[in-house]
Amino acid sequence: MTGDRSFSGHDLARLEGFIYGHARTITCSEFHEGDHRPDAIMLRHDVDNDPEQAVLFAQWEADRDIRSTYFLLPTASYWPRAARDTALALAAMGHEVGVHNDALCAAEGDLDRALALLSDWATEMRSWGLTIRGCADHGGVGWKNTDMWRVHLQPLSAAGLEYEAYLLHQQETNYISDNRGTWRAPMRRRSDRPTHMLIHPEHWPVDRPQRMAA
Repeated sequence: MTGDRSFSGHDLARLEGFIYGHARTITCSEFHEGDHRPDAIMLRHDVDNDPEQAVLFAQWEADRDIRSTYFLLPTASYWPRAARDTALALAAMGHEVGVHNDALCAAEGDLDRALALLSDWATEMRSWGLTIRGCADHGGVGWKNTDMWRVHLQPLSAAGLEYEAYLLHQQETNYISDNRGTWRAPMRRRSDRPTHMLIHPEHWPVDRPQRMAA
């Protein structure tokens, strides 16, 4: 999928400087396991529409020894074949992979069906040879997917998972997101807490790779 990028090359350079302003980059799983030191930045990517751009952004990170977590969307048009190729490429670069959770929307509010869907998606991704520990809510239509945990109070273990990324950032982090192609909070560091940064690779002007096979 192609399209205009919301950010410029200048923005990309600024992002790189901000990331390097932290001593360490960590995955969502590492934060979940208790690494909450203030010098860390937990980098996370929601892959909504463009798996090719995610692979290229992941390579940009790997070239700079930056580690992060990528969440792939099972209700997207790229699922499952391109999702599998993408997930394996991301994991080969040393990044964590998880499920971008659109289950409650896909199940039209049916909680039992949503939990089954999310579990099935995680199981399918594990069948590709991946370790899948967490999910991240997708802003779907009609229902809030995080209501599975915040309102209905289901345990993540009901879907075979350990963490939800949107709940992680409530644990006293400095949360920064580029949702909808613009920063939703100032891109600045806090000395008293770790940073949780959400980046959508499709918004960023990294040169595109060869198209993956259909």
